[in-house]
Amino acid sequence: MPQRSGVLENMPEDLHYLIEPVLRYACRTEWDAFAHLDKASQMDMDYLAVIARKVFENAHYPLVTKFLNEYQMTEFDECAQLYFFFGLLDHGGLKFD
Repeated sequence: MPQRSGVLENMPEDLHYLIEPVLRYACRTEWDAFAHLDKASQMDMDYLAVIARKVFENAHYPLVTKFLNEYQMTEFDECAQLYFFFGLLDHGGLKFD
């Protein structure tokens, strides 16, 4: 069953490129992020690097933070996934801010 984007649709339009990878990796804990990284292929890492580079080059991380301040991850599962997606990028050594 495909995951629903829910309140992620309320992110600024410029951030909508994050919806698909956030839902694809569906990290809900830091351990989920580590588990994905443990089995990540080079293709996965290259894909994540493209996303991280786009966040960095467009200075989108402050917009993500602002969104997560408005839509708490404790109230919205998809926001927890967004939060821990950035944990995945961080633990993967991918620069986004």
